[in-house]
Amino acid sequence: MTYSATGFGSQDQNNAKVLQVENLETHFITRAGVLKAVDGVSFHIHAGETVALVGESGCGKSVTALSLLRLVPNPPGEIVGGRILLDGDDLLEMSQSEIEDVRGDRAAMIFQEPLTALNPILNVGNQLSEVILRHTKASKREARALVLDMLKRVGISDPESRLKAYPHQLSGGMRQRVMIAMALLANPALLIADEPTTALDVTIQAQILELMRDMRDQTGAAVLMITHDLGVVAEMADRVIVMYAGRIVESAPVRTLFASPAHPYTLGLMRSTPNLTTQRGELSAIPGLVPTLAALKDMEGCRFAPRCAFASQKCREHEPPLENASNDQSVRCWHWDQVLASQVAV
Repeated sequence: MTYSATGFGSQDQNNAKVLQVENLETHFITRAGVLKAVDGVSFHIHAGETVALVGESGCGKSVTALSLLRLVPNPPGEIVGGRILLDGDDLLEMSQSEIEDVRGDRAAMIFQEPLTALNPILNVGNQLSEVILRHTKASKREARALVLDMLKRVGISDPESRLKAYPHQLSGGMRQRVMIAMALLANPALLIADEPTTALDVTIQAQILELMRDMRDQTGAAVLMITHDLGVVAEMADRVIVMYAGRIVESAPVRTLFASPAHPYTLGLMRSTPNLTTQRGELSAIPGLVPTLAALKDMEGCRFAPRCAFASQKCREHEPPLENASNDQSVRCWHWDQVLASQVAV
């Protein structure tokens, strides 16, 4: 497949679907019973496109990301249903050795905390070279040259000396750049980034996001970004998927979602985010908490109903389907038209 740089907001929807997830089900088998962390999730990502997966902690974002590469600890986790198609190949049908060949090669992941994700007893050079040696027939000398080139591309100064450094000897921003370099070394078709800028100061965060955008445009990779930061979403994403309690509750292009969210939960997330262009005073807060996985077992109706200002008796008794609010916006809510109307009235 030939990729071309697409730039923010200009994704060519005629590009092939690099990733297609169909009705993904990931459960945790515990003494308390079967806990449904990911419950019937479906979405896709095109080449050169960035899709953001957002929601509060506990909504199932990271478990979804880990499920894509079959990294959910088993036991107690288990992917019990669905399909994960990477360029048409179902990752759930692969053997253990086959999925290990995919990881770091055709698909790669940038983890949330690089200090714990990187091996503390191996220097940077050895860890990065391992990716090349594992997935290609390059010699050690060729692998070293490729690693040096990638370190330069991700903006690491004096890469020769960094090869000998250990993770604890690098700053947080530098470790994150090393993680990005590791993920991109094999030129993957799919890049998964789980909270890639958490705990970084705003200056380093901006640099990391710019780097990721440049790398995406250069390689044409499909990017799945896991985040709860709507500022990052606005800057990076082409499309947004909102998760709540293990299910997708809304999906739309980024501009559509920010202009007219159709789900009460999405609207609550928007209104709880600081906005320098308005004079709203105190921020709104979504009442209550995300239900625990154990609580979901006995819950009927819409999972957001206990926290929702639009909830009716129908919401408490029957869970809504995911339906189209427009050609490019889908929502799981019985009263999405009221949600949209409430914003027009404000």
